Amino acid sequence: MRLPTLWKIKRELLRPVHQFLDLPYNLATRLFGARYFDHFKKVQSHYGEHPLKSKVAVYVVFPKRSSINQSYFRTLSYLNKNDYSVVIVSNAPLSDEDVSALKTVSAQLIIRPNFGYDFGGYRQGILFLLEQKVQISRLLLLNDSCWFPTFYEVNWLQIAEEENLDLVGFTSNYGIDRKWGQRGYRSTRWEYLSTHKNFHYCSFALLFSEKIIYHSSFINFWKRFPLTDRKSKVVRRGEIGLTRLVLSGDFSHGETFKIQNLPDRLSRLNYNDLLNIFLNLIIPEDRDLQADHERAVRDETFDRDFLEHFILRSVARQGASYGLAYFISALREAPFLKKSPFFADKKSRANSMKCLELLPAEVSQEIHSEIA
Repeated sequence: MRLPTLWKIKRELLRPVHQFLDLPYNLATRLFGARYFDHFKKVQSHYGEHPLKSKVAVYVVFPKRSSINQSYFRTLSYLNKNDYSVVIVSNAPLSDEDVSALKTVSAQLIIRPNFGYDFGGYRQGILFLLEQKVQISRLLLLNDSCWFPTFYEVNWLQIAEEENLDLVGFTSNYGIDRKWGQRGYRSTRWEYLSTHKNFHYCSFALLFSEKIIYHSSFINFWKRFPLTDRKSKVVRRGEIGLTRLVLSGDFSHGETFKIQNLPDRLSRLNYNDLLNIFLNLIIPEDRDLQADHERAVRDETFDRDFLEHFILRSVARQGASYGLAYFISALREAPFLKKSPFFADKKSRANSMKCLELLPAEVSQEIHSEIA
């Protein structure tokens, strides 16, 4: 049995102290965060050149150095071609030149302070749409934490619409017990459950149907959303909170990258593909898993059972959108590539860079220019 590492013991000992010290702030933002922002923060709004249609995307961006990236226009072009009008919400100031450029490809451009991160931006866009009283049949929430689309063989929006669900995400986190596989190969059944603690659909791409868009619980969620500048609280109140709202109602839900089918998918891959996926796993935040991966690579422990087990374990521990970027890109699962691992540790960046070799040249060059 592996003993807990020192940093983990320290974290758990300090957890109740941090929770106690955070109580006043958490209570204040839960009660007054949204009111504070709505009354005291300045928000700019600009009409775009496109009309509002029945299918709308709220696209939240946070341009570094307050300068928009060329990849934004690839995303916006894709949305417009799929007949989605776009409400762009920028959580950073924009130059007059960038404002003019974004207005040509959107229905509305909103510029706000970065209070509440992506969920603060989503809220701003949704409140705007409610004020316009436009009848919406599809609502897409999308943010720039991913490059999208990274290739064109797969039309993710079309696939998501064809699922015909009230909520469709690209993927979810923690539908598998995070302790899965700790006792060795095939020790426990791969069981995907939305009832697991902290289960949530990843918020970088969420598509909602008309049934949920106009439900009072969904509308009130956004009107009363407790804005905060603490990232961990945004995840809990936003991603997890929104998922719980959907799970607690009479709404259908699912994902296009089906985690429950992953064992079968891996079992049908040839050995070389499986090995490449293992070698290029991205593990930016889990120190124990990262250490185990480095040890296995060093010892060349590469029999097939081990490879399948370790890949599944990494998904159970940290989700698919980070760790399986190589798998997703190589097998053309969906045209998303997360940005944050490029700016994490050296190994995560190196493995993320390998994903660029799998993409069309113009997309790869565009990403290279943004991360340089």
